[in-house]
Amino acid sequence: MNTPLAMLAALAAAALIAGCGGATNDANPAASPAAPDTGREVAAAIDPVAEARETAAMTKLLAGFNVRANGWTKGPTLDAIINIYQRTRDPKYRTLIDDSLRYGRGWRSGDSNKLYYDDMGWYANAWLRAYDVTGDRAFLVEAQAIFSDMTLAWDSTCGGGLWWTDERNYKNAITNELFLLAASRLARRAPNGTGPGSYRDWALKEVDWFINRSGMINAQGLINDGLNSSCQNNGQATWSYNQGVILGGLAEMFRLTGDRGYLASAELIAESAMSRMVHPNGTYRDVCDAWGGGCTGDALIFKGMFAQGLARLYNADRGNKPQYLAFLKTSADGLWANSRDAQNGLGVNWGGPVGTPTQSSQASGLLLLGGISLLNAFPRGEEQWEVIVPPKPQVSNLRLSDAANAAAWSVQQNLQASNLAYGDRSYTFSSVPALVAGGSWIRSANASKGYTGSPLVSFTVTAAPADVYIALDNRRARPSWVDSSWTDTGADLTQAESASVSRGFSLYRKRFNAGATVSLGAWNNTGTSMYTVIVQ
Repeated sequence: MNTPLAMLAALAAAALIAGCGGATNDANPAASPAAPDTGREVAAAIDPVAEARETAAMTKLLAGFNVRANGWTKGPTLDAIINIYQRTRDPKYRTLIDDSLRYGRGWRSGDSNKLYYDDMGWYANAWLRAYDVTGDRAFLVEAQAIFSDMTLAWDSTCGGGLWWTDERNYKNAITNELFLLAASRLARRAPNGTGPGSYRDWALKEVDWFINRSGMINAQGLINDGLNSSCQNNGQATWSYNQGVILGGLAEMFRLTGDRGYLASAELIAESAMSRMVHPNGTYRDVCDAWGGGCTGDALIFKGMFAQGLARLYNADRGNKPQYLAFLKTSADGLWANSRDAQNGLGVNWGGPVGTPTQSSQASGLLLLGGISLLNAFPRGEEQWEVIVPPKPQVSNLRLSDAANAAAWSVQQNLQASNLAYGDRSYTFSSVPALVAGGSWIRSANASKGYTGSPLVSFTVTAAPADVYIALDNRRARPSWVDSSWTDTGADLTQAESASVSRGFSLYRKRFNAGATVSLGAWNNTGTSMYTVIVQ
C-alpha cells in the first residue's frame, strides 16, 4: 500500500524483463481453462452484506436503464448487469443482456465525421463477458466483428498502437488498453492460431508496445492519458479507468501465456494507484474528485473500471495479494456509508458527499459492489469467475424426408466463405455474415425438386441453447412455416453458382433450448428445398 518509489521502479524493471517480451510458458496450468463449476460455492463463502448492497443498487440502476439506447457507458454498465446475472442467474437480468445485444448489434460509436475506437472497445469487452456467462455465440460473433474494426486503427506511428479515432490525430491509453483486453480474451475464447493477424499475435504486439515502448506509464507507475504529437507522454490526467482496464488486460495475458511477469507489471500500476489515489479514509478516488466541481461528464463512471480491473487482478492469483480485496472492501464501505442517498443512489465521489447520483455514477459503484460479490460467490479464484468455457451447440439426430437427395445432406462445422453446398449443382458460399460465421451448419440439397413427407428435415439441438438460422433464397417469398416466431436478421448469405451467377439468401433466426427438436418444412409448398441451416 505504501511501497517506496525505488521499490516500484525495481518491480517495473523486473516486470519488463520477465513479462513483456520474455519467454512464455504455455504449459502453466493458469493458462488453461478450468473445469466449469456446476453451481455456486458453499454457503459459508457468500457475503450477504455485499450481495444485499449490490441488489439494492442494481434495483436503482434499472429504474433508469434504457435497453434500447447505445453509447459508450452502456458497455461498462452491461458489465455490472452481467456480474449480478452470473451470481444470481435471475432471468430478468438475462433478458436485459439479450435485449441489449438485439438493439446494440452493429453499433459503432461515431458519426459521419469520425469513429471512436475506444467506444467500440467497451462494447467488444461487454459482449465477451456476456459470452462467458451465457455461452451464447451471438455475443462472441459481435465482439469479433468489433475487434476486426478496431484493428484498422493500428499503424506504425509512435512505433505502433491504435488511434483514438479514425481522424488519426491522437493515440491514447484507454483505446489501447481495451484493445489488449479484447485481444487477449479472444485468443483464449476463439483461438485462431499464433501467426500474424491472430488474436494472440495482436495481444502480444499490443502489450509489448503499451508496456515497453509507448511511454504512457510515468515515473510514478501511473498511466497518463496519451501521447502528444511528438509521441511522448502528454502528462495529462492519470484517470482512474486508465489504471484499471490495463489490470484486467495484463491478468488475461497471464492466463493466456502463464507468464507471471504480466502480473508483476499490473501490480506496479495497481499499487501505485492504491497508494496515491485515495481519500484519507482509504476509499479510492479519481484525480477529478479533488477538482473544483468534482468529476463530471465521462469521468462519472471511471472509478468503477479501476475497481473492476483490481478485482480481476486479485482473482488471477488470490493468494498473492490479499490486500487488493481489503482495498476493494474499504472502498465499498466508504461508498455505502458516505456517498449513498435514501433511494440507494450512488454518488460519484466515493468519499462523499453523495451529491446527485447519475446512471453513470450508479454503474461505477455497482462495478465495485458487484466485483466483491462475485469474488465471495466463487471463492476458489477459479477462472470461472471471469470465464465460463461454454459448450458449443451441437446438431444430432438429423432426419430427412428427401429420399432422392439424402446423400447431399450432412452436418458440417465452422461455416466460412468458400464452403460448398451441393444439390443438383454445387454452390460456393462467397459471403458469410459475421453473425453465422464459424457455426455448425447443415449442408442441404440445394434445388432439390422433390420430397416425401413433412417436415422435410428435423434435428435435435444438444449441449446448449442455440439460435437456428435458415438461409432462404430471396428471389421468392418466404414459406408459410417461417412464421412470426422467426426474426428476419436483415443479413444475407451469398452463394455463387459460377463466376457470373450469384444468389442471395436471407437469414432468419429462431431460438431453441438445448434438447429441442427443430422441424423445418420445404422451401416453398411445391417441393423445392433450397435453403441452408446454421446453428449458433
